Amino acid sequence: MHAIQIKAPGKIEYISCDSTPLKKGEVRIEVAVAAVCGSDIKNIQNPQQLPMIPGHEFSGRVVEIGEDVNEVLKIGDRVTIFPMISCMACEACNEKRFRDCEKKIGVGFNRSGAFATEVNIDSRFVIPISDDITFEQGALLEHLCCGYRLTQEIINSNKSNGSQILIIGDGPIALADLQFLKNANYNHIFVIGKRKSRLEIFLEMGAEKVFDIDELDALKSLSFDICIFAAPADSVLSEILSLFKSDAIIYPQTRIRDNSIMDYIKHNGLVLGRAFAYYFEDFKVVMDLILNKQIKTDELISKKISLKEYVDSYSINPMEKERAKTLIFNEQFR
Repeated sequence: MHAIQIKAPGKIEYISCDSTPLKKGEVRIEVAVAAVCGSDIKNIQNPQQLPMIPGHEFSGRVVEIGEDVNEVLKIGDRVTIFPMISCMACEACNEKRFRDCEKKIGVGFNRSGAFATEVNIDSRFVIPISDDITFEQGALLEHLCCGYRLTQEIINSNKSNGSQILIIGDGPIALADLQFLKNANYNHIFVIGKRKSRLEIFLEMGAEKVFDIDELDALKSLSFDICIFAAPADSVLSEILSLFKSDAIIYPQTRIRDNSIMDYIKHNGLVLGRAFAYYFEDFKVVMDLILNKQIKTDELISKKISLKEYVDSYSINPMEKERAKTLIFNEQFR
């Protein structure tokens, strides 16, 4: 097999290596397409384990089945995965909150991931994809589930469709959030970002207004019911906290690291919402939305390259921020 492997912080190599034998309950998936997540780039810069094959958003085909795998999965099945391999025994797992499992193992972080021609996965976390979903779309499903589940959390809050929503960040996750919010008839959506080309996409996709990160004064006449913190921009959030209504909900899709912000939230009646906690069943819902053309995927893709090309691209500009998602193709996939 071939793979991209993190050798040291900030250093990746294209390698050839032997296939890993399947353990009980595992299947081998030939990777068709892997999507690059911001967390993958962070992991390459500051890896949790070394050496490590990164990548957790992908699609492919089952090519081998190990012992004790249920009969639902068959060789040739088109699949993606739920990328948190959880213990399946704790309270969180019993309630199907697998991302909250304290013993979970992250694919691409604590065990070999999908920036490779193949990957072994616990069959309980393998999700079949529809024959009408392309492999490119299949690689984007996990990413899109984040936006879908966030929108469901907002729908289940006490906030109406007339709420004013502020998204901080102009990256791919924010683009997914916008699509699902618009699909749920939330129309007063504002976006703060720092890349003009990306902000233009948000306007095309239905944002009411966009703001450059250096023009925050232009927001001063607004007030917000909901904030989606979709990029690591604590300084921006700190500067605009006074624009949130007293019962506003803040959804942290990335970690808020500034303790003073957390203190402000605690002492001023603001609420921290739950984000990223998607469920297995969300994948089927998102697939249906794609097939019904309610969610677009082409707008999320900005570059398509091979495994080896990604290594070369990363060495030139390791922290390159794309207009949207980079997809890595397995050229050997048939």
